[in-house]
Amino acid sequence: MRIKLIFLLSLLFSSVTISAQSFSDNGLNYTATSEETLEVIAGSYSGKITIPSKVIKDFKTYTVKSIGEEAFLDCTSLESITLPDSLREIGKGAFMRCEKLKQISIPNYVKNIGENAFGGCIGLKSITLPNSLLKIKYGYEHSYKMRFFPKNIREMLSLAFVGCTSVESITLLGTSLEVGYADFLQSSNQKDITIPNYVKVIDLHAFANCRRLESVLLPDSLEEIGSDAFSGCINLKRLILPKSLKKIGESAFDNCTGLESIILPDSLREIGYNTFSGCTKLKQLMIPNSVKVVGNRVFENCTNLQSIILPDSLREIGFNAFSGCTKLKQLKIPNSVKVIGN
Repeated sequence: MRIKLIFLLSLLFSSVTISAQSFSDNGLNYTATSEETLEVIAGSYSGKITIPSKVIKDFKTYTVKSIGEEAFLDCTSLESITLPDSLREIGKGAFMRCEKLKQISIPNYVKNIGENAFGGCIGLKSITLPNSLLKIKYGYEHSYKMRFFPKNIREMLSLAFVGCTSVESITLLGTSLEVGYADFLQSSNQKDITIPNYVKVIDLHAFANCRRLESVLLPDSLEEIGSDAFSGCINLKRLILPKSLKKIGESAFDNCTGLESIILPDSLREIGYNTFSGCTKLKQLMIPNSVKVVGNRVFENCTNLQSIILPDSLREIGFNAFSGCTKLKQLKIPNSVKVIGN
């Protein structure tokens, strides 16, 4: 009986302590994350808000270090927010569907931005990211303009910039290793992109359906272009692939109807199926000696393709590789080819 009483008393006191750690000050709700730090938590916020670096409560000074998950979720009347220099992290869905928020500047020393932190911010036009940022998880949806990326960024995870319809120009700076899945999918106003050195992989769907994309500058560090990475980029006209490239994924340039020329490097080993299918303006192409397999439907419906040179290294040509290439009058198949698809 005594043990049970002690247990109930401990639960009572712990619940009192927890409730005492959450409080409001000057219209903002906080919870203590340690004896010295605070996190901004959910509330009904609107208008113009400034989050302070320091908050005094019961004669004790706290430092605001984080914005909690969904802290400003559906605050549709939030017009602007000023973040403190003390901030280190922005949680999952923190500003999701803040439809009137037009711009935001993330202060230096913020290292992590959670997934969908600005998802559904349809009015967001401008966002400034600090060099301290190491990770952005997926979910900057709809429309804002971004020209420069922080130089220390390591991860831009899936769907990070999906549907950013106001993006005009992107320059990725610094030491990113990978541009993630569907990062810039349907960023329809994006015209030119420079991928920085150290990037080794452009993941699947990374720039799919960026319909105004005209120019891409790829780094010498690049080793792989993923499936559908640039599919549907109808205004992409020319592309020089770096000498470091080893693999082009399936449908990587599928339906790039404006693509007129592309130079493939000698480092290339594999061209996936449907890679250039539907590239109706592509007229000629030379496949380098390093390539052993040309996949299925690689050049299907390249209706203006007139000349293609196949290498002596080639071992296999997939089925329907040149189907619909109505202007291709002749094709010299090297003796090295052992398999030709139906």
